[in-house]
Amino acid sequence: MNRLEASKLPETACASFFAALGAAERPLLYVGGGVVNGSASATLVEFASAFGMPVVTTLMGIGAIDTRHPCR
Repeated sequence: MNRLEASKLPETACASFFAALGAAERPLLYVGGGVVNGSASATLVEFASAFGMPVVTTLMGIGAIDTRHPCR
């Protein structure tokens, strides 16, 4: 289990986040090197795919998601 999977947010914070996400007109994931360093690429792909969100990366985030992935 990586640190991302071990992290927990209070239910109120989760509800607030998903309410804001649902209200967003054009959500976008801007991904940096923390995803790569935290071994969270699979989680990123799962999240982006589940919500159909486009993903862009910083230079340090290149490799976090396959450049041929539909969300890319």
